[in-house]
Amino acid sequence: MQIYTTLQRGHQHKHFCEDFLLQTSIKEMGEKWQIAIVADGCSGGKDSHFASTLTCKLMRKVAESERFSQGDFSAKSLGLELLRQFMNELKEVQKQLQLETSELLSTLLLMVCNKQQAWVSVLGDGVVAIDGNISIIDQNNIPNYPAYHLNDDEETLQKYLTQNTFESENPNELAISTDGLLSFVSTQNVSRPDSNWLTEYLLCDTQFAKHSAMLNRKCNILRTQHQLVNMDDLAIVRYLYKPTGV
Repeated sequence: MQIYTTLQRGHQHKHFCEDFLLQTSIKEMGEKWQIAIVADGCSGGKDSHFASTLTCKLMRKVAESERFSQGDFSAKSLGLELLRQFMNELKEVQKQLQLETSELLSTLLLMVCNKQQAWVSVLGDGVVAIDGNISIIDQNNIPNYPAYHLNDDEETLQKYLTQNTFESENPNELAISTDGLLSFVSTQNVSRPDSNWLTEYLLCDTQFAKHSAMLNRKCNILRTQHQLVNMDDLAIVRYLYKPTGV
């Protein structure tokens, strides 16, 4: 399997990239799971770059804990347990650091997969691509952030964690992205680019798949050859089980 990532600061964000990403793995009961996250800090919150970074760092702590190396999970059960533990960690950190809710506002897209199965949960806005099928979750710039649900009861939390989920068996191509993917514009004052083409180019097209920096290379081509830039920050993680591009 080949793993590709890119983190691009948006053209309108001069100082900080408010997105962040995580890619790690878990080995449990002889099975190796890939874990990926993309997170988008809320521009209207406080220190939004901190919120997205904290989201990924806390999930890394959760994912790499010993409890997940001794279980027996499906992609869905593993993903849900990761999210529940993440919510507990986020609540604890809020207390320890005396953080306001506005300092914790970040979306979270979690992808859990192996060769047999994949599960994705979208908490907020984002884009998911599974074997060429693209899904856009857009809440009209009012994402339902995880930080809003730290005091939910179990039933309410379960509903929130599973409201936008995607599953697949024997996946070949998987990708998650923050909604910065939808923010590309032309620097030459021409018509707005075809968002479908852009989304497919970055999340599905396998050109340059033999290069580990495929996504960075594609973003550079968009800038230099097509004069297209992402106005909002962008974080993407892609998995290809059978890389075929050149």
